[in-house]
Amino acid sequence: MNRYFFLFLLGSCWLVNAQDLRSVNYNYLYNPEESIQFQFAPYRINDEVWAQYQVKSNAPVEIKWELRDALSDREGVSLKTMTSKINAGIEKFSGLSTGKILVAIVSDSTKKNSKVYYKQLEQEKLPPFCVENSQGNYLSPQTLTQIFPTTSVYISYYSTDFPPASSPHNLAQSKVSPLLKADSIFRFSTEEKIAFTKSGLYLFQTDTSKAEGRAWRVEDDYPKYATLESLADPLVYICTKQEFEKLKLAKGDKKLFDKTILSITGSTERAKIFIRNYFRRVELANTYFTSYKEGWKNDRGMIYIIFGLPEEVFKFADREIWDYEINGKKVRFQFMKLPTIFDPDNYVLIREKKYAQTWFQTIDLWRKARF
Repeated sequence: MNRYFFLFLLGSCWLVNAQDLRSVNYNYLYNPEESIQFQFAPYRINDEVWAQYQVKSNAPVEIKWELRDALSDREGVSLKTMTSKINAGIEKFSGLSTGKILVAIVSDSTKKNSKVYYKQLEQEKLPPFCVENSQGNYLSPQTLTQIFPTTSVYISYYSTDFPPASSPHNLAQSKVSPLLKADSIFRFSTEEKIAFTKSGLYLFQTDTSKAEGRAWRVEDDYPKYATLESLADPLVYICTKQEFEKLKLAKGDKKLFDKTILSITGSTERAKIFIRNYFRRVELANTYFTSYKEGWKNDRGMIYIIFGLPEEVFKFADREIWDYEINGKKVRFQFMKLPTIFDPDNYVLIREKKYAQTWFQTIDLWRKARF
């Protein structure tokens, strides 16, 4: 019996490391309770690919890097296996051609908890520089930042206040113009360090004549909102037009803000539960889905705030699929990948009228603080 048990364990480990990337349930990417939190971004520096990664774990983790030709591949070419004891770093790889998939298999010390992460090198126009101290797609103001390796970049600043996502059943969703006029453009040498003082969108480019670059948002009081002025806007998803206008007028007036929230929830206790749970979701949406606009404003951020962590997440070359179990029924949201110069991982929800009932029922639960 011990022999068969050993074979079962061996088979289980093999499945973790030899799995079709299309069949993985990636909901752990957006689960704050996961013991291992990992993300990475690839850059092409001269003839190398640099993988800038961040990992959060209570113990050192093993990171196995490999290269695959397609999402359907169950195994790849091993590049490097390392143990990371730090929360951030850069791994450098030579000879990686475009059209490949860079994969990181991250495991804890027991090897029982292994997760896979990947980036498609072909579909991303990899920028030829890294930016230190970035948290995903955002930077904190006043934090000294340096670009490396040594080069010069042009930085375009946009103060544009992008609109929040519209509801999933709104087929007449307004679209943001693909052409944005920069408020200012300046040249920056990587031998210097820079601290951004203004909130907004910053596009980094080595050549402004090409539609290539990498963008970061600079946000204060972010990703967790702590000031009263920051709380009103994300509530647009659960408010009536009149309620939202009152919240906006409240600005720093806590009494008026609290009075409006109380009118929505009906009791002080429910108001406390609502604020705590809702803005925890807003914080997570900002953490996971920040793009050219704040995470809570994105389609995936909106769905995450209202419906929470999906039971299943599947990733393909051109889309993400989120599956929920709501009131005994399976509800599926599809997000199409529409890369932009500002964000190679920009996703847009395919809106359908069929979502209306589920949306309004869930909004009603939020307003009654049933979460």
